[in-house]
Amino acid sequence: EMAFMSTTTDLEVAVRYSISSNSLILRIVPKDFLGVGADLRWVSAFPGEAEYCYPPLTYLRPVGKPVKLRAPVQIRGSAVGQVGKGTTVKNIEFTVVEVEPVMG
Repeated sequence: EMAFMSTTTDLEVAVRYSISSNSLILRIVPKDFLGVGADLRWVSAFPGEAEYCYPPLTYLRPVGKPVKLRAPVQIRGSAVGQVGKGTTVKNIEFTVVEVEPVMG
């Protein structure tokens, strides 16, 4: 990644941002405490998103095999993140890949 990389520890937030026809979630597994991004909740306009930031040139090395999961996801309104009249529950298939951050 050439720029700062934003991540979250909140699975619901990750799922909401990753919904697409080929949904992918990267599960970050740091090798040690130096591989954990900077916690931005204390300066965030949205502290509930549990955002962590990684520096530019961080490479995510796959360390596990991709796993396909299917989970029910609530979608409000006509698009994810919009508050609308109805709530739809869809079974969405996700591919989860475990990755290890390598700081460049």
